[in-house]
Amino acid sequence: MTNSLLTETLQAYFHPSQQFYYLLANLSGELIYCNPLFLEQSGIAAGQPLSPLLEQSDHLRFSELLRQCAATPDTTFTANFSFTGLNNAEAIQWECRAIVEDDATVVQFIGSRVATGQGTASISEAERYRAYELSAQGLWRLDFPQPVPTNWPEDRIVQYCREEGYVGECNDAMAKMYGLVTKDQLIGKKVSDLMNFSEPRHFNFFADFIRNGFQSVDAESEERDINGRRLYFLNNMTGVVENGLLLRVWGTQQDITERRKAEEQLVRSELFYRNLISESLDGILLTDTNGIITFASPSIKRILGFE
Repeated sequence: MTNSLLTETLQAYFHPSQQFYYLLANLSGELIYCNPLFLEQSGIAAGQPLSPLLEQSDHLRFSELLRQCAATPDTTFTANFSFTGLNNAEAIQWECRAIVEDDATVVQFIGSRVATGQGTASISEAERYRAYELSAQGLWRLDFPQPVPTNWPEDRIVQYCREEGYVGECNDAMAKMYGLVTKDQLIGKKVSDLMNFSEPRHFNFFADFIRNGFQSVDAESEERDINGRRLYFLNNMTGVVENGLLLRVWGTQQDITERRKAEEQLVRSELFYRNLISESLDGILLTDTNGIITFASPSIKRILGFE
């Protein structure tokens, strides 16, 4: 994928976001593009310099950041500074990188608004884009107040995920799977709000993820929506591990509830008919498509003499 297409895709992704600020600027610090969230809170328009929105003490640091980005294009830098009007002027965590497009250099800024008391681990736009691109239906990110040491015992990591893990980001498609309307109703919920960890299957759900090097493919989970209805999901999960620490977990989620219900109904039907014919005086055999006997009623022994 070209840098131009990547930027265009990211711009489309972050345009409707109410969680992240997204900016494009030139090397002089003039705004080229910003998403509506930034525009609404800052009031700045394309073509205007960003520096007037900064605290005076941040001007030099901002200029140095632009210089660093220009010196090493495609390298991501992280910095904390505030623009006037954003989130009540609280410090925002920004990820910045310069990208050369059509012989011109633009600087891309992604600002992350983090809830009070929750972690501020860096989230690269490339990582976020991969998760977005792979999401067929539900997209979610599990965050932690503090990074999790990967050398902790397995049960301790599972316990920490259960007690401290929370939904840091998701899309509306995932929220609707739980009977909610928008993602804002799901963001911030703890893992324990969605899964009953008194059931061994949920401990094993996370334990298998850990044993597999913080990766899972088509891992099935059983959960409940806001009305208590039982749900079944297939999850693909990727843990972001740096320097021996699990920073967060990205995942995609597919609702397979109807399929699982159909399978359970099929099993119940088969058990019903097996029980119905097991006491029959007639000799009854069931075979597969290859003619291999899969079931024989008890009367077969009396009639044919075979076990």
